[in-house]
Amino acid sequence: GIRSDREEYAFYDHTALSLYTTIKTPLSESILGRAGYTFRMMRFSELTAFDYAEHSLFAQTSFFLPSRTTIIAEANLGFKLYRTPNDDSSAVGQGRGRGKSATSSPSVTQATGLIRIGQGFTGTTGLSFTGGYQINLQKEVRYLGSDYGMISDDEIFDDHYGYEGPQAALMLTQMLPWESTARLTGSWQRRSYA
Repeated sequence: GIRSDREEYAFYDHTALSLYTTIKTPLSESILGRAGYTFRMMRFSELTAFDYAEHSLFAQTSFFLPSRTTIIAEANLGFKLYRTPNDDSSAVGQGRGRGKSATSSPSVTQATGLIRIGQGFTGTTGLSFTGGYQINLQKEVRYLGSDYGMISDDEIFDDHYGYEGPQAALMLTQMLPWESTARLTGSWQRRSYA
């Protein structure tokens, strides 16, 4: 019989919990520091093997120059840990990093760095460029057995932990009347799946 679209995508049904905290402090008249931590937990109703917890830390420094130029440097460290170990111990430890025993749960540790340079041209127009790179420092893939063989989490869910590589973005911002803002953005990213 014909399945409805709802049934086709039911395996994506999930519950999420997200908590975060951020600290912002001026380091001088022209330098601002920010740091933060985010915790996220995902629980899938049909694919419980993909339930995970994520911990993410970031540190950011913003420099405000007299020329109306802003430079922002940011570093992020993220850790994604699946709740249960892989069923097949021979599948654990694939990719970058050392293999673990069958009792370890697959995880990914990822570092990201970016630089953003923004320039104001008038009181209402600005242009910014962002360049960054993300790399998986350690990666153990989550596998699920199926009728078609072993399927990795990267084949089902395309989150940022599944790939690494450079990225860039250019954004033009225009302030409009009635406290409105218009933004035109172009971005590029190369994703290398390991």
